[in-house]
Amino acid sequence: MKLRIVSLCAAALFALLPINATAQSAVTAYGGSTDVTLSSTLTSALSSLGVKIGYDHPAVVSGATATFPIVSGVIDLKTSAGTLLHSGSLTFDAASDNTKVSLQAFVISTASKTPVLSGEVVVNNAVWGRYNLFDLTLPAGTTLPLKPNGNTLWLKGVKLTLDPSMSAMLNKVYGVSQFTPGFEVGTANLSAVVGWNR
Repeated sequence: MKLRIVSLCAAALFALLPINATAQSAVTAYGGSTDVTLSSTLTSALSSLGVKIGYDHPAVVSGATATFPIVSGVIDLKTSAGTLLHSGSLTFDAASDNTKVSLQAFVISTASKTPVLSGEVVVNNAVWGRYNLFDLTLPAGTTLPLKPNGNTLWLKGVKLTLDPSMSAMLNKVYGVSQFTPGFEVGTANLSAVVGWNR
């Protein structure tokens, strides 16, 4: 019984001690945004098909850059594994046949060997399901553990390429074969507002 009391006291004391941020592993994301600058390769390919790029709020497209707010997520700073959920959507509108593709409910997942950005695909208001849209390549020189600057975790220069699932979907929708796996999509810069897990 004495040992149990000592153990409980030690646990209570430990809970009251300030948490050392450098020892923390997981952080919760509760804000921020991901900016994706679309490549001229992608925009030119879509333009050749008469497809215009648009967006639905709260996403914003300015020029070739699309911005999507981060609404929640969790990241392990030691391994970079985690997920980030976004709001807003990116739309592809084909004037020739009124085909509209909407990509929304974006999730960046870095838990797998190849980090991916997935999303719900809606074609002409019919939900096709969740697809792996873009494969992600972290910028050269990225080291672990990841280190937030204050309460903001920055990651710049993430390369996006078409995942096989996304390339097959685009080819099917537009009746073409030019969207191949690995097709250059663009570059993403991420800034996530994070808090330490307790």
